[in-house]
Amino acid sequence: MNKTLHLYIPSAGRAKTQRTYNFLPAHWQARTTIVVDPEELNTYRQRNPDADIVASPERMIIGRKRQWIVDALCEGSYCALVDDDFQFYVRRTDDQTKFLNAKESDVNDMFETLEEMLSPEFPLGGFCIRQGANRYTEKVAHNTRINGIAAWHVPTFERFNLRYDRLEAMEDFDVNLQLLRAGGNNFMLCKWAFGQGSSNTAGGCSTYRTPALQAEAAHTLAALHPGFVRVVTKDSKWEGFDEPRTDVVCSWKKAWAEGQQRQAPQEVLAGVS
Repeated sequence: MNKTLHLYIPSAGRAKTQRTYNFLPAHWQARTTIVVDPEELNTYRQRNPDADIVASPERMIIGRKRQWIVDALCEGSYCALVDDDFQFYVRRTDDQTKFLNAKESDVNDMFETLEEMLSPEFPLGGFCIRQGANRYTEKVAHNTRINGIAAWHVPTFERFNLRYDRLEAMEDFDVNLQLLRAGGNNFMLCKWAFGQGSSNTAGGCSTYRTPALQAEAAHTLAALHPGFVRVVTKDSKWEGFDEPRTDVVCSWKKAWAEGQQRQAPQEVLAGVS
């Protein structure tokens, strides 16, 4: 079956630093749309004249913007939501615990493989995060954490009534748990990885995310998925977060196991607004 994966990059406050877009080969730039807030549209277009850039109808935090992209922009069956501050890596062949900066051919291969593997049976796919990617030895990991780059089979997303806009932070964890608990599957391609310089840098979520908002989202996520999310405190490595931050540990495999036993999406997702 012929598939066409389109990339959507939600972005805010980073018209000058479109890192992800600039790391993409021309072939994938042509299949990418940058989605910005309306008041920044002209600035983004001036700074990135060759890019396809559209504005959401109003200023949106990231979860709402991701949901709007799925609802309003994804015209085909396959779309990927990609953060705007990544570069890409490929696993070394001589030492599988280490990575090299990805060349253009590597980036082509990684997104082509992602496109190929998406299906109604595996409706969510992504890649390793560079930090900690040395722990993965398999080519593909299943039913695990997917964030940063999330590629979807959109009809399955809609059939399960998944939502990105239930939380003001950690909405990517929430939608992944919704999918797994509903009986869905995901996959993570381990040959490639993505990484960023540091989290919470100027622009993006840093314009509104505070320690209090992060803590509230963590506790709400745990309440939405009792038994699958544990709230913890971690030393913060985020810019602007000087004290330990409230975070979560998610039991992805346990959530998937529940979904496989239940096999009733609406039972799991009852009450989703």
